[in-house]
Amino acid sequence: GSFVTEEDIDMADYSTSNNTLDCTESLCYPDGNPESSYNSFGVMQGNGFAYYALDTYQVFWRCVFTDEGTEKLNPIVNPNGDRFKEDVIDMATQNENIKEGYDVW
Repeated sequence: GSFVTEEDIDMADYSTSNNTLDCTESLCYPDGNPESSYNSFGVMQGNGFAYYALDTYQVFWRCVFTDEGTEKLNPIVNPNGDRFKEDVIDMATQNENIKEGYDVW
């Protein structure tokens, strides 16, 4: 399998900003388990201020999750087989629409 290192992720420097939030155990990883993390205030099922490092590709200067990345994340944060939030589930459909858009541009 592949592993992500700190060198693989480029983060903006917000160290001088007064308007930022940091992931703490209580905000992003409560109870020490991934399922609680996905539903935490920080991650909030993809609508929080934090998310996971997944494999992506670039479309119009935005990072879009690959289907493979989403498929690997699902059983980790969703061990009981409950469905991902609809906007995350629909990522596969969104990816297909974006891929079709490449033929137009």
